[in-house]
Amino acid sequence: MKTWLYKLLFLLNNKLYYQARYWYARHKFIDFNNPTNLSEYLLTAMTKPDFKNYAQYADKITVRDYVESKGLASTLPQCYGIWENADKINFSTLPDKFVLKTNHGCGKHIICKDKSTLNIKSAIKSLNNTLAQTYNIAEPHYKYIKPAVFAEEFIDDGSGTLPTDYKFMCVNGEPICILVCSERVGLDAIKQTYSLNWDLLPWTTKFNADKVCPKPKHLDDMISIAKKLSTDFKFVRVDLYDCENKVIFGELTFSPAQGLLETFTTEALEIMNPYT
Repeated sequence: MKTWLYKLLFLLNNKLYYQARYWYARHKFIDFNNPTNLSEYLLTAMTKPDFKNYAQYADKITVRDYVESKGLASTLPQCYGIWENADKINFSTLPDKFVLKTNHGCGKHIICKDKSTLNIKSAIKSLNNTLAQTYNIAEPHYKYIKPAVFAEEFIDDGSGTLPTDYKFMCVNGEPICILVCSERVGLDAIKQTYSLNWDLLPWTTKFNADKVCPKPKHLDDMISIAKKLSTDFKFVRVDLYDCENKVIFGELTFSPAQGLLETFTTEALEIMNPYT
């Protein structure tokens, strides 16, 4: 469906908007009074005004305070600076390797492995363009985040490429499964779902039983961290990285894939329904 039509639907009636998106993805309608799976639960929650309260945790900068409050400051990647716009970044103070991100967006990061080769003008332009963008209307809490750009340490998990993401799907304070995104190129990645015992689950729509990721070194630590960070929420996705010496925190996500969760099968979403 055309983007402009989705936006018009949202302005007219946000429930109608989510119904259209859900029908397109799942070929069924949502019963907002009785969500039957995790996607329906999230889309229902996103129609309510109090969903904006998640903004402070979805903000990639302010969430650091929450992580610290849980006694997990050691998992935070080093932050080299925060700026209201990219023109104010003093690149001379940054290390040779770093990542530049906005606190309210998805992707469009500037990943620098060698500062001497970085096109600074292009990086500044890209970041300022991202700062000026309103995040997707489907995730209403993001508009309550004051946009900023920040520099963070480059996370090296020893793979030689972008680090593998371990995304813990947590319901009522308990991790249910782990969505593993490996061999990442931009926003593309191989996506698989594992149990907490590291059994490959047929929960993804593009399931491949022949491709198995190695069990992460700090799996038990990651499960413990995910529990601590999810205890205050009915649902949250806790993103972590497994590095040589420790686990590193990524972010908290309350509306993954705009609440549609198209990577998961309907059966998997039913298992993860917070109301069951």
